[in-house]
Amino acid sequence: MIIWPILALAASVFANTEIVNFEPTLTADVQVAADGWPVLTPANNEIQLAIPALRREEFANEAIIKLDLDTGEWDRFTKFTLRLHTLLSIPLTYTIHPFPSALPLSLQSTPSSTQTRTKYARVSVIYAGKPPPTSSMVPVVGAILVVAACAAMAVPRVARFLEEIVRVGKEKEGKKE
Repeated sequence: MIIWPILALAASVFANTEIVNFEPTLTADVQVAADGWPVLTPANNEIQLAIPALRREEFANEAIIKLDLDTGEWDRFTKFTLRLHTLLSIPLTYTIHPFPSALPLSLQSTPSSTQTRTKYARVSVIYAGKPPPTSSMVPVVGAILVVAACAAMAVPRVARFLEEIVRVGKEKEGKKE
């Protein structure tokens, strides 16, 4: 049947999405020790992160992304959206927290006199321990669809069979009288 491949494909397409909308603000340009952090720019506006998930009892594992909002065509935008997608079948909880370039003192060096719209985003991930309800419902929905398709094919045949029994029963009843 064609329904099972469609359901298998649909199960792999479902995504868990975390969305954060924010507005850039001018802050003092702080030189940050951000070696190795991924940077989002107009030319590089999509990245893949590999953040190992931790058990719920442990602290969240995280990555920090630099959002270079002063670059290229982004300098004229006043609103931004960060989106994070992961397969729904993977039981992870994500959070995204954008913050300005004025980082905690432990990460700051000497502030400069220039202003910037640069922000940073902290992406945290925690292992949730069980698949989200929607992905666990895919087999149930699939079974319902298969039963409904089988019923749609079987009902006309069963109805014709029952009509034949009723017709024969009426004929026998008519002969008795």
